[in-house]
Amino acid sequence: MSAIAVGFHLTLERTLWITLLAIAALTRLWDLAYRTQHHDESIHTTFSWDLAVGNSYVHDPLSHGPFLFHANALVYFLLGSSDVTSRLLPALVGIAVVAAPLLLRHRDFLGRWGALAAGTLLLFSPSLLYYTRFIRHDPYTILGTALLVAAIFRYLHSPQRKWIILAFISVAVLLANHEIIFAVFLVFVLVLWGALVFSRMRFLIPVHLIAVALLMVLLAMSSLLGWIAFPEIPWQTGGPDAAQDYYGRLLTHPLVIGVLLVGVAFLGGCVWAIQRAARARISDGSVIEPLLGSADQGSVARGVRDAWNDPVSVGIGALLALWIFFGLFTTLFTQLDGIATGTYATDGTLLYWLGQHGEQRGAQPWFYYITEGLQYEWLAIFLTLIALVLTGITVVKRLIHRDWSYDPTILFRVFLACWLVFIFAVLSWAGEKMPWLIMHILLPAALLSGTAIQDLVASASRWRDRRAGVSDQPNAFTIPAVLAAILVVLAGAFFLIAANLTQGGYDPVSGASRSVIADHLDDWWRLLLPLFGAIISIVGVVLLRGMRPAIYGALTGVLAIMLLFQVHAGFRLALEEGDVSIDTLIYNTVGPDAKQVVEDVALMSEIYLGDQSITVSNDNCTNWPLEWYFRDFENYRFISSVADTTQDLPDVMIGVPRDWDSSQCTMPLEIPGYTSHPYVFRWHEPEGEVYRNFALAPEIAIGRSAWVSEDQATGPLAVLESVWSSITSTGDPDQQQQLWRLLMYREQPGVLTEYAFKVYVRDDLMPYYNDARYGP
Repeated sequence: MSAIAVGFHLTLERTLWITLLAIAALTRLWDLAYRTQHHDESIHTTFSWDLAVGNSYVHDPLSHGPFLFHANALVYFLLGSSDVTSRLLPALVGIAVVAAPLLLRHRDFLGRWGALAAGTLLLFSPSLLYYTRFIRHDPYTILGTALLVAAIFRYLHSPQRKWIILAFISVAVLLANHEIIFAVFLVFVLVLWGALVFSRMRFLIPVHLIAVALLMVLLAMSSLLGWIAFPEIPWQTGGPDAAQDYYGRLLTHPLVIGVLLVGVAFLGGCVWAIQRAARARISDGSVIEPLLGSADQGSVARGVRDAWNDPVSVGIGALLALWIFFGLFTTLFTQLDGIATGTYATDGTLLYWLGQHGEQRGAQPWFYYITEGLQYEWLAIFLTLIALVLTGITVVKRLIHRDWSYDPTILFRVFLACWLVFIFAVLSWAGEKMPWLIMHILLPAALLSGTAIQDLVASASRWRDRRAGVSDQPNAFTIPAVLAAILVVLAGAFFLIAANLTQGGYDPVSGASRSVIADHLDDWWRLLLPLFGAIISIVGVVLLRGMRPAIYGALTGVLAIMLLFQVHAGFRLALEEGDVSIDTLIYNTVGPDAKQVVEDVALMSEIYLGDQSITVSNDNCTNWPLEWYFRDFENYRFISSVADTTQDLPDVMIGVPRDWDSSQCTMPLEIPGYTSHPYVFRWHEPEGEVYRNFALAPEIAIGRSAWVSEDQATGPLAVLESVWSSITSTGDPDQQQQLWRLLMYREQPGVLTEYAFKVYVRDDLMPYYNDARYGP
């Protein structure tokens, strides 16, 4: 113990990491049961619970991969089933996500302060805070992706067996968890292959250009000759016959045949060019050593060479990955149909989601993640844009000077930048856009932002060192720190002024939107006072101490202000109002009434019968999450419809009357012999007023964006004009007021809509229900 104590030094960096992880543990684990389970959460928990108690689990791509269900079943087996244990593993994963940048702490990657900054962004991201307290597949995917990135770059830096095995295990778990990983793998492979080609195999560039030219010719031929469209994926049916028919039609499609031929020619051309280049160096028939043997340590070329020369590690990793992948998809080799649904089945893991792309569930616009990010993720947006510009400038300079020398830092940053841009583009294009998917954008954004902070700290440190010999000046960072503190105080002043000026002014008709009160409008100029104060402070530092202290102080102050906003937004969202849909980050969540009803029925049963043997049912419109919450009721059953004169009905029934939702609900408005009580099942944010009208979105139906009429132009220029119109509209005080109240208080500019349900209680049991509901 003494040796360990002596060897551990509590540095500033370690202290900050301990603090970050302590905050992560507190915020991720605090009161996990306070929020009613979301519709999707209850599907995940119910199927996991079924597996834990001995019922079978069969992979269904509608609910993504099998990893979540096996992992949560294990948690239930060890710790029991509850809302807390349901969210425990995602919460622990959320803590691990915050710690993940530690694996990339080396100066060739994030650096010490870059890793700390990335961990801070992951900790205080409202999106990650909310969805790592939420049982979904996405937290596991972002942790697995972070581990895969760390394994790749740590192996390039120091080729050890543990990194190869970690990479293979990460790939297997990721493939068995969520289909978005196919897009992530694609960009990873493209960037790493590009790095290999440009560093050691530039002789392959002509082969690539010829292949691209041939593909363009194929596309032109397809358009000119009017080749038939690709066959539709039978994602709703599946089965061997459907797969055989689909693949038969796909592989005989002329464009597919052409692409396959180009692919074969491309591979053949690459092999020929590689062998030719190798023979030009050494004539003994070897390929890897002549081409990659002298590659720089840390480069992709050297990593390929090291892996090629270590087949044992690759073999162990591959065998473990295959065992994990097929073990999970077959429910530990008990459901062999999972081999098909995990690979080639048309209703399987990949083709299912490609096939339903056109369904556009949620019907979200192309700018969905832009408007979502602007409402919550200020730090990531600000720092990512800076990092993208810095990375772009570095790459352009090297291209101009034809500098092909290897630099591990540039490789890492280009990798992150390509990953971020690609995954943002894919998710913005995808037919189904959901708020939780923003996590997959935020992970590379946080890591890339860390590189910007590392550069800022390095620049500030060099500046401090140059000033170290100037004895008549205060500490180099004193002035920037004072300036940053002044800016934070001025931001607080702006908040108080804006809070006061934006009060009142409710619309007398709708009661939901505000307009600026005339007296307040006369004082609107007061909002400029903190801004002028900030400008004067920055200019004053420039004049008195120079440009650098002003830049460092201003950046620090801006980052601190953004951090405070995200703490405010994230903690309110995740710890106070997580089941009331006043946030764009919340979609289709179930409100607190549903959980309260279950608790009331449980207490009613205890008063009436002394246990939970009361007969209770719910319909298909309330099944999720009520099936989860009623799992321990021995006389619980599912009833899809009820005739008004049906006998032998349960003591308590829960459902949505068909008069309220005729699309799928079948309960009557009233049932003879029962007293009904209305509740709110879900609340819905007024999406149109909050974000949908931000711009035209011609890819979705009319009325779901600023596109409201067939007469409107929907070309690229019209889309840009709609964006500009939304931006310029913020100059109107009423718009400023609504935007401020939305961001700071989540005050909706429109009316929340409710999706209601009813509880039907047998008339003779009403006294028990009232005792449970209101107290004896």
